[in-house]
Amino acid sequence: MFEVGDKVVYPLQGVGEILAIEAKIILGVEQRYYILRILSNGTTIMVPIDNADDVGLRELISPDEVDKVVDVLRGKGEPMSPKWSKRYKDNMDRLKTGSIFQLASVLRNLMLMNRKKELSFGEKRMLDSVKSLIVDEISYVKKVPNYRVEADLDKIFNEGK
Repeated sequence: MFEVGDKVVYPLQGVGEILAIEAKIILGVEQRYYILRILSNGTTIMVPIDNADDVGLRELISPDEVDKVVDVLRGKGEPMSPKWSKRYKDNMDRLKTGSIFQLASVLRNLMLMNRKKELSFGEKRMLDSVKSLIVDEISYVKKVPNYRVEADLDKIFNEGK
């Protein structure tokens, strides 16, 4: 269970802070909720405590796990469907898991594909979004500004050119 003040990751939204834990009655049912604020955009989200695991709410990765994320980013990549709609669905399924390692594999695969051919509009948006989510989390974990993490990621992806 998370405590007020904890930093957490909410899938597809990013790093947030638990502002409160409140009981609310919605549709006649009382439930306890985490009230969290997404740090990148200030959005407030209510997450039922009983469903927190199901929606992928998780702790930030540890500093040691940052190296594992970098290893995923430096990996060879995986075969992807030639159909953009299938690729997009497969990637969205990975993103919804909330795992930073799944995010890293999606980012790596899209970056590698972007070198070979132009991505669809949706895939470009996904690439930017995934990169931002990864940058934000690593920035909070390492306590460094986003621009430094982004520069490190750019170096990783420029190594293979």
